[in-house]
Amino acid sequence: MKKNAMFHKLTALTLAGLLSVSVSGSALNVLAAGQTPSGIIDCCYDLGFLSKDLPDDADYVTTFKEKKAIAAVSQAIRNCEESVDVTPYGLSYSNLWSVVFMMKSVYPELFYFDSGNLRTSSNGTQTLLLHYRFTDSNGKPDVNKIRSLQKAFYAEADRYLERASAELSGCKDDFSKALVLHDEIVLDMHYDTTYKNRKNEVFLLDKYGVCANYSEIYAYLLGQLGIKSEIIITPSKTSEKDTAHMNHEWLKVCLDGKYYNVDVTWDEHNPDKQGYAKHTYFLLSDSGFPSNDHFGYKTLFPSKDTHYDTYKFHNYNTKLCKLNDNSTRVYGIDNRSGAKKLVSYNYSTDQETTLIDMSKTIWRYNSNSVWREGYASLDTYGGYLFYNTPTAIYRYQPSTGSRVLVKNAPSGHQFFGMRIQDGTLYGIISPDHPNKTTTVNLGKLTVPAEQTAVQSVSLNKTTASVTAGNSLQLTATVTPSNATNKA
Repeated sequence: MKKNAMFHKLTALTLAGLLSVSVSGSALNVLAAGQTPSGIIDCCYDLGFLSKDLPDDADYVTTFKEKKAIAAVSQAIRNCEESVDVTPYGLSYSNLWSVVFMMKSVYPELFYFDSGNLRTSSNGTQTLLLHYRFTDSNGKPDVNKIRSLQKAFYAEADRYLERASAELSGCKDDFSKALVLHDEIVLDMHYDTTYKNRKNEVFLLDKYGVCANYSEIYAYLLGQLGIKSEIIITPSKTSEKDTAHMNHEWLKVCLDGKYYNVDVTWDEHNPDKQGYAKHTYFLLSDSGFPSNDHFGYKTLFPSKDTHYDTYKFHNYNTKLCKLNDNSTRVYGIDNRSGAKKLVSYNYSTDQETTLIDMSKTIWRYNSNSVWREGYASLDTYGGYLFYNTPTAIYRYQPSTGSRVLVKNAPSGHQFFGMRIQDGTLYGIISPDHPNKTTTVNLGKLTVPAEQTAVQSVSLNKTTASVTAGNSLQLTATVTPSNATNKA
């Protein structure tokens, strides 16, 4: 079951060429999503589970020759070539297979590549035969179909980068970039419990897939922002009683030179709750996983820094919103029983400030029963926050504290969430149950010009004297510089 189609009806819009991102800790610029930069995504495979013929030491693709082989093979795939000479790299059979398996993970945009066969001639020449998912009637790569799907893939990637660009205007830190993309993926995607889809282009375009898709598309989008990551892949379980292997995939994300675990898949609510994004598995050390629930994995970059393990943002299960500034402040909602509140949160200091106390806000199950936790969602549009209670959706401006009613809940229903997509407001409604909801289109949003309150006014002189008949000019500085009414 995919998430409500209303959220994704604009998927096919061709936005290729509209945007991409500059890198190296700078604000986002508008260019175009494209090829994964070389070396931006690493991967540690435990290849022993892929074939009994592969030795245990075929875990890492780290040598210079292996990396050169990866570059050559990936370029051949981009050109839709049917074979590539790998003789110059002098690799063993097992290491060549490491290179083949790496293609699909570290270059998610090469989704049209299927597999490879190694052929060794009598004179020692090694040729890797390349097979594609899309072929013509002659069995050759269907280049037209491949390029068409690539265009759609890049266009949809652009939509995610455009959302990030809109929300991160003026923001330079990689924490915010990683956070915004994490939330957009969790909010948009649906875990495929049938396990029928494992294709990255289907995941990006149709919004459903498995852990490999969550991790690899997240890595791809991070790479477009210049953020390095490592894909962690654990071996498959040998049986239901196997407690040594997870059969799972997630990421390690590099922030300020340190790698942290991020499991986007496990931050998805299951069963799915539209309009919500957990942060339980966002930026954890190797020792910080709850109940040690991630195990049996190898990594190129051990996550030893426990800095974020106990941070408060792990408690927020809504989108964490920025409001177009370069501060380390985000806004979120804590929906836990006894702690329901909309907060301003500083992820640099781990300090939160309650903006709206929601502890007495009640979602009813029936006339005699209530839900203990809250079901308020949060989103942003036009410089404002939007959130729901059971009975209404409100627009909120943190700088002024003003709250404006946007929509009342339909008769006989409660809001169990809300979402904004491309300027359209969606309500997630049900008479009484958060897991039995319907998504309704509430129309296009219109918002007044963003109002930014004056925080302080200072003069260029703290003391001055002037004699009679003369004048003195003082210069006033208003903070913040983008305050609406400076008069």
